Amino acid sequence: MKLRPDNPGKTLLRLFSYFRFNKFLFIAGLLSIIFSSIAQIAANGLLSPIIDSLIEGRGWPVFIRYILIMAVLVVLISLAQYLGNLSMARLAQRTVHKIREEMFSHMEKLPVSFFDQHPHGELMSTFTNDVDMLNQALEQSTSQVTISVVTVVGTFAMMLYLSPILTLVVVGMLIFMLLAVKYVGQRSAKNFRYQQ
Repeated sequence: MKLRPDNPGKTLLRLFSYFRFNKFLFIAGLLSIIFSSIAQIAANGLLSPIIDSLIEGRGWPVFIRYILIMAVLVVLISLAQYLGNLSMARLAQRTVHKIREEMFSHMEKLPVSFFDQHPHGELMSTFTNDVDMLNQALEQSTSQVTISVVTVVGTFAMMLYLSPILTLVVVGMLIFMLLAVKYVGQRSAKNFRYQQ
C-alpha cells in the first residue's frame, strides 16, 4: 500500500472538500474560533486602560466599568471556544464517517486478488488507526491554524494601533533575527558536512 501521496496539496484539497457536506458546522466553527481570537486580543488590549485608570486615579466607577467589560469578554471567549471546539469535533467525526463509508464502498468493488496481496491487519489498520489519526488532525489542526492566523494578524493590527514606530522596530528586529538564524543555520550545516 502506498503511504505517501504523490501530490500532498491535492490530497489536502480533496480532504477539505469533504467539509462541503457539513457547511453549517464548518462555518459555525470557523466563525466561533475567529470571534474567540479577536475577543482574546480585545481583552488583552483592555489591560492597559485598566492599569492606567488605577495609576491615574480616575475613580472606582471607571475601574469597575472596565472590569465588567473584561468579565463579559471572558464569558464570550469561553462560550465561543466551546462552540468552536464542539463544531470542529462534530465536523471531524462526520467527515471521517463519510470517508469510512466511501472506503468500505470502494473495498466492496475490489477484486479478490487485492485481498490476497494485502494482509488483513494492514487493511484493518487503515480503517481504524489511520482514520482515527485523520480525525484528530482534522479536529485540532483546522482550529489551531485559524487561531494562529487570526492571533498574528490581530496582534499586529493592535501593535500598529498602539505604536506604529515601535511596531516597525519589532518587525525590523524579527527580520534581522530570521536572517541571522538562516545564516548561522547554513554555516552550521556546511561545517557539519565538512566534519562528517
